[in-house]
Amino acid sequence: MNLSSEFNFHPLPKLADGTLDLVITADPESELNLSYIPLFEFEMMVGASIKNPLANKNYIDAEDLKGECLITYPVDFDKLSIFTKILNPANIQPKKIRTTELTLMLLELVACNQGICCLPNWAFDEYYKKDIIKTIKMEREV
Repeated sequence: MNLSSEFNFHPLPKLADGTLDLVITADPESELNLSYIPLFEFEMMVGASIKNPLANKNYIDAEDLKGECLITYPVDFDKLSIFTKILNPANIQPKKIRTTELTLMLLELVACNQGICCLPNWAFDEYYKKDIIKTIKMEREV
């Protein structure tokens, strides 16, 4: 068995052609004629240091992100919820984009108020419990 967490690797076409036997993904591609089985549900949240003014908001909109450094994984932006749900529809870009491959580094940078991020709600658990990072919903509740 080989495991990979390589960020620039596109595994779904490899699954479709039989090179791979299993892929765990949050980004199904309907055009590949593959079967998907949900493993669990999660909500994408924006994370900000408790020192960041965004930490006082109930939800994030694109305008909020204009002056922020967005810290992400090094993947295509069309794979990132913060772009597909918030930034791209509003035609807005953050002030700066910084990447890191390590979730721990990403969260530490956010905790140190070096930027914000967008991750699944469960990724913030330890930081949220320690009152270091505040999570903010990506969409207004109606």
